[in-house]
Amino acid sequence: MNGYDIPNTYTALGIDISKLGCVMLQVKSPDLSELINPEWAYYSPNLRYAQGFDKIGDHITLLYGLLENANTWKEHVDTVLEGWEPELIEPHYVDHFASANGEPYGCIVLKIYKSYNLLDAHNRLSLLPHIDTFPYEPHLTIGYVKEEVVEEVEWVFEHAFEYVDLEPVGLDYGRPPSS
Repeated sequence: MNGYDIPNTYTALGIDISKLGCVMLQVKSPDLSELINPEWAYYSPNLRYAQGFDKIGDHITLLYGLLENANTWKEHVDTVLEGWEPELIEPHYVDHFASANGEPYGCIVLKIYKSYNLLDAHNRLSLLPHIDTFPYEPHLTIGYVKEEVVEEVEWVFEHAFEYVDLEPVGLDYGRPPSS
């Protein structure tokens, strides 16, 4: 079960889960462009984030679900993360998430080992008011692909991260709040 399974509950509480805040760790990942077949890409007409390989490998979410935009709460985010320094990130394996809204896509991800460092950042950020819409699974999004090619794409990317640690480059507080 995840937060998208109970949309009426959030609506009744006056919460729009599409507007929840997010804190991400920007990472430098290897160039994967030579592995990508453009025919695999899925472009959602409804979801701004599900756009093929447009945002390939740029971040690992530390916490999604803040009740305010992370830019609005930047001071508080920085306070709970004070003294925390990101470390090299160790890839685990390639997997996928099925569509959360019934669209015909799979989200190809690189699962990340749940290191003490990543869990520490997530737990610190969890001290801020938030909703856990999904259980925390650190991952790097590779891309959104058509449902029928999910297994093929997983196989292609499986060895791309075999001997590569991901280098953190900084925090990302998400999109600034709309005015």
